Amino acid sequence: MSINISCVKWGDKYDRSFVERLKESLNKHLTKDFNFICYTDKPEKEYDRPVIYPELRGWWHKLSLVELEGKNLVFDLDIQINDNIDFLA
Repeated sequence: MSINISCVKWGDKYDRSFVERLKESLNKHLTKDFNFICYTDKPEKEYDRPVIYPELRGWWHKLSLVELEGKNLVFDLDIQINDNIDFLA
């Protein structure tokens, strides 16, 4: 069973490169199966999903992620992953 790994990109504080960097870090440092999901106000990629509550602003979107069912991890866009994180999954 795979785990969902999510992030939130809303507004212009972080550009798309932060999402791509996080995804690449996960591919490099997580050997378990996972689904990458980016909740965003500007869907561009196949893994992007519209934010769950568009009326929210900024970091408040992260609160909606507690409603997700199943196994989920949430990462901020500015995190730096430097080593294996299998223990989290």
